Amino acid sequence: MENQKLSFDQLPEAVSRLTAQMENIERMLRDDTPCSEPDEFLNLDQTCKMLDLSKPTVYGLVSHRQIPHSKRGGRLRFLKSEIHAWVLQSKRKTMDELKAEITEGK
Repeated sequence: MENQKLSFDQLPEAVSRLTAQMENIERMLRDDTPCSEPDEFLNLDQTCKMLDLSKPTVYGLVSHRQIPHSKRGGRLRFLKSEIHAWVLQSKRKTMDELKAEITEGK
């Protein structure tokens, strides 16, 4: 954009252009959906590292169908998002959360 000196008579048109540009930018920002990463598969080693568990422990969870997994061609695969959701399912509530539930009458 060039630095131009505007006369007093040109100000309304310049303000109008700036307003239109701002509205366009706001519309683009509102319409822009965040690019979500494609869900990635983890192998057994990656899953063990992510969960900080040993291989026998993860194998036990798999054999008891306690952890979401897929098995194709003899290889275990774990969807990263499913593992995150699985971990969050076992989240224990804090004392503050429990107190809030009691006071709300849930």
